[in-house]
Amino acid sequence: MNTVAYTMLGLNNAALCRIGASALTMMAAAAPAAAAVVIPAVPANIGANWTVTYDARPGNSNTVVTPGVTASINFTLVGLLNDNRTWRVLAEVANTSTVGTAATGARLGAFSFDTDPNLASVRFVDKGDFNFIGTGGNMTGGLNNVEFCIGVGSNNCSGGGNNGIRVGEAGDTLFDLTFLGQAPTAIQFSNFFVRWQVLPSNPSSGVGRMTSITVDGNGGPQGIPEPSSWAMLIAGFGLVGAVARRRKRAGAAVAA
Repeated sequence: MNTVAYTMLGLNNAALCRIGASALTMMAAAAPAAAAVVIPAVPANIGANWTVTYDARPGNSNTVVTPGVTASINFTLVGLLNDNRTWRVLAEVANTSTVGTAATGARLGAFSFDTDPNLASVRFVDKGDFNFIGTGGNMTGGLNNVEFCIGVGSNNCSGGGNNGIRVGEAGDTLFDLTFLGQAPTAIQFSNFFVRWQVLPSNPSSGVGRMTSITVDGNGGPQGIPEPSSWAMLIAGFGLVGAVARRRKRAGAAVAA
């Protein structure tokens, strides 16, 4: 009888299942995508980490992606100092590219991100495999000014040089972020980028944009979905609601 009622509404059980499955698929696809990470300034968050993955885009391209050139950076909050005004962060950088070799492949020369609230200063605690901090620079690739960058072998965010993290290799650095004004209750990290050199393309330098964020921690770190992800989630909820309303109307039609 339910099948007859749904058919009267133009839907059968199979169609309803397909709609429901589509809605759940949209919601599941939307869930992982994040544009930023927010970390509350509480001791429980010391040890929290977030891993960002990156692609590679040559020159000033915002759309062309160089296949096989990728990177990941695992950021860990290792300390809250100076009444929470200073955040100590460890960055573990890996060139995960699958094309080229350590001798001939793309090199990762710098990484950057923005914070909210704004920074007062950035300084090395342990340079590790990096050797400069640039502020107010412009990374190549048609990007807006970044708040700062940390790099290898140059002295500005868009510089080159012959150094960098090579294919299959990794490096790390430990640095302090000190914030303006009163001690922040939370920090938002966003606009994650890396700088590439020796890309297998023309031009051979460019920028890597964030492709994913994975957040891990017990004290409340959370990813903020991208606008497109919010849209997919809303659409998914809308489809689930539509299915539920149709079922309710179908049940009422059968009862009548």
